[in-house]
Amino acid sequence: STPPARLRRAAAGHFFSEPQPTMKSIRALLIASLLPLTLAPAGLNAAEPMQGHGEHRAVAAALTAAQKKFLSGYENVRVALAADDLAAAKSAAAAIANSQPAGQLAKASSLKAARAAFKKLSEQAVPLVQGQDGYYIANCPMAGRDWVQTTKNIGNPYYGKEMLTCGTIKN
Repeated sequence: STPPARLRRAAAGHFFSEPQPTMKSIRALLIASLLPLTLAPAGLNAAEPMQGHGEHRAVAAALTAAQKKFLSGYENVRVALAADDLAAAKSAAAAIANSQPAGQLAKASSLKAARAAFKKLSEQAVPLVQGQDGYYIANCPMAGRDWVQTTKNIGNPYYGKEMLTCGTIKN
């Protein structure tokens, strides 16, 4: 039986030390080199992954005016609790419409009661901001609770001045 053609060519010294480029590999190289030029006018950067690709993130729906107002009032409550200011927290909570936890917080007689109501208020706020720009979900490991804030600088509403910077940004 005769050896396969590949072995016959090798024996005759017809193999090159490096593989020769194929039309397919040349085409792929050409496309890869032109990709940054075609994406640049669209404002995309080929070096950066496209948002959502590979992460399977759901696109968040735009917030309604009522949700934005709720989150604005919520942020005012959070800032007041982080400063241990019960009066300001109650006032800010009173401005939040249609929220039972906000109503409870507005009637709180102590920071402890206000923070307990804030936990429930946070359970309403956190799902609203999932995937929204300008909002950060933070976590206090000591309280075992999340909250929403509009800056990356931690301002812990669960412990206030006692542990103001305790916590981490989750998103």
